[in-house]
Amino acid sequence: MTFHQMNCAACKRRSLLFMLALGVALALLPFASLQAAEPRVELALFSEGTTGFQHAQAWFKVLEKASFSNLSLHAAKAGDKVRVENLGTEAQPHYRVSGQILSDGRLQLPGKVFRISDVAPLSDWVKSLISDGAASLGQRRGAFDMTVKQLEEVHADLSRPVTFQTKDISAEQVVLRIAAKLKFRLIIPSSSSRELRRKEATVRDELQGFTAGTALAAAARPAGLVLFPRRQQGKTEYLLVPAGKQVTPWPIGWPTKDSPRELTPSLSTVIEVEIDDVALQDALTAIQSRVKIPFLIDYNALAKYDINLNQKVNLPLKRTTYRVIVTSLLRQAKMKMEYRVDEVKQPFIWISSIRPL
Repeated sequence: MTFHQMNCAACKRRSLLFMLALGVALALLPFASLQAAEPRVELALFSEGTTGFQHAQAWFKVLEKASFSNLSLHAAKAGDKVRVENLGTEAQPHYRVSGQILSDGRLQLPGKVFRISDVAPLSDWVKSLISDGAASLGQRRGAFDMTVKQLEEVHADLSRPVTFQTKDISAEQVVLRIAAKLKFRLIIPSSSSRELRRKEATVRDELQGFTAGTALAAAARPAGLVLFPRRQQGKTEYLLVPAGKQVTPWPIGWPTKDSPRELTPSLSTVIEVEIDDVALQDALTAIQSRVKIPFLIDYNALAKYDINLNQKVNLPLKRTTYRVIVTSLLRQAKMKMEYRVDEVKQPFIWISSIRPL
């Protein structure tokens, strides 16, 4: 064997030893250093007298299911108070929660008092601490289990205008282009992505000029999907998920208390009209072009109740308003109209079936 060959063999041995050593070193590293770990939450309970201790065993059975990493109980001592401390860092928090078992058996944690039957609310409390931090505890929450500030941020984000044409474009393309302009990330699971690519999910209405929230919700609906804002790991994000009772979706526009005459004055214009065997779709298109108000159609409801927009409609010669005309024509197809506004209060007409979907 030549000196050069020996040198190479020695290099290989050293390289192998180095890789083995590196592997051992990596194995010894905490998992959290290789992958962002969920913040730890430990719970230290205190109780005054023996009454609280009598309830402790029942509480421990409940608390074991609530994602606490460690549980302890001690008799109350000077300095004990209900609070949350971050023993870690802002980037990698480690929360220590101090709670009290009250004499009546309830559990007092920062911002809330729980009964032994409050298993789900207690679990939600822990999830809120993990995702939003200690500052969020005790804050009033509204829709989507978000604080007022978080909801305002979502509303502002979804108030961005849609600046491109959408009619006859695939739902997937429309959704992705809108999502690219948002501050918060939109997550589309693979199953939802497949639904967006279906031919039946093609966007059939023009959503240009609408806000992102209303447009996203409308574009996703024919695919059987809904837009769902949520908080996860301290961050706001959006999901496109199948419609269902377990999810409260972001709506396609919002109800309004403004009077129709104030909201859409052009619909109150009086004209003389006669309609004789005209396709409903053609009549709606003609009216929409005159009143200059967007119409959005609930195609899911049409499919469910086998409603055909090519159905012929009629209206005898009369002087009346556009609002009455639209209402009368839709009623012939067992449909109805609703006044709605998008996130910046732009009005539009939502057309759906009389029967609920």
